[in-house]
Amino acid sequence: MLKNISGMRRRISALGLSANRSSRKTLYSQMQQVSGGKQNSGFKYDRFSSATSDSLKELGTSESLGDYRVKAAKSMLTLSKSCGNFDDIMKKNLSDEGVPENISFKFDYDVNSGEAKITEISDEKYLDGVRSALNKSMKKVDLDSIANGSKILNGKMTEAYYSVVAEALEKCFGQDISELSVDRRGNILGMNRNMREAVTSELTNLRFNAKSQYGFPSKKLASVVKSVISDKSVGSNVSHMSFERGSLKTADGDISVGKNCSSLSMKDTSIVLRAAAAGDPGSLDLWVENEDLFK
Repeated sequence: MLKNISGMRRRISALGLSANRSSRKTLYSQMQQVSGGKQNSGFKYDRFSSATSDSLKELGTSESLGDYRVKAAKSMLTLSKSCGNFDDIMKKNLSDEGVPENISFKFDYDVNSGEAKITEISDEKYLDGVRSALNKSMKKVDLDSIANGSKILNGKMTEAYYSVVAEALEKCFGQDISELSVDRRGNILGMNRNMREAVTSELTNLRFNAKSQYGFPSKKLASVVKSVISDKSVGSNVSHMSFERGSLKTADGDISVGKNCSSLSMKDTSIVLRAAAAGDPGSLDLWVENEDLFK
């Protein structure tokens, strides 16, 4: 009996549904131990590759940090090409609208609505031409992947994943994400019957897999939902972009996405994992297990 109770408590804690979430060792804390407890903004790949690879495998993935470096490189190359394609199309459309090459502008792209709003332009008299060229370009190049890639690279995971999780909850359980919240004890409130049954199943079944059982975009359910809805700033996913000297660039944090982003340095573990996730829509599990490394 005591064994069962103890096991249940551990299971509840792992799901983040208990009053006091246990202080389990994360990949971040393990890396701190290896580095002698130093506080770093990132972890150097060459120095910590072995420890990080081992830790990733312990967390249930068959891939090592080296595998994620390959994924990261491919991801950045894809983003770079997408930006380059947009540049070529945008320059042609601007030319067709009679907009001079020296005109620069900034705009906000809303991933949820698929709309763009010009926020600044170097010469107002070309506003209509720029707006028309931008709308035409957006029909030929998918800005969603660029915007989400930019958010993930800058550690804004919940913004990038909110709409994905919201859509999945509605499809899998008929659950409106806006009705959910997390109380001070870490409990998810507002769940409908279908979702509550699924979370209860996750709580009691060690083999629970939300991806295979419900088609959810992650093996885990409660911890993913909790991470997303706990961020009070989410609900919208707007990427700040600019077009200057014939080149698109994002401005969502310290890392800018553009046609030259494939040259991004991959020395820090956090950047490697974020870059890998930026090109993989199914990277929720990696993020949830290693949240500290994505910040």
